[in-house]
Amino acid sequence: MQNHLIFFLTITLFISCRKPADPVIEDNPLVYTHWGTFDVSGECLDLDISDTILVAAANYNGFFVFSIDSANQTLDTVYHGTGLDPTMGDNRAERIVLSKNHGIVFILDKYDKIWMHKLNGSQYHD
Repeated sequence: MQNHLIFFLTITLFISCRKPADPVIEDNPLVYTHWGTFDVSGECLDLDISDTILVAAANYNGFFVFSIDSANQTLDTVYHGTGLDPTMGDNRAERIVLSKNHGIVFILDKYDKIWMHKLNGSQYHD
């Protein structure tokens, strides 16, 4: 009898927690508008975005920094980084992270290195 009660309570708990009665819905849901396709000359493996900047990891073609023009619904190429370090492994940009507070883009090659690109000011040199 006790096993049946535990089984019944487990099933009840699972069903009730799976779909809450009052789901949390934000007042301003995220709106997505398709602006078009942007050529990065290869595979785009990762993206990061802020209010005005979009950065893309373009695999063997380095990384791109785009300026977001919301009024015209376009992306303008600000910087295209290639040849990150020809002496380091396969030289890929696989992941990308944009530090919104510091204005730095981190480009990650999971087997070789992490590169940094400053959006403003002089660049870091190895």
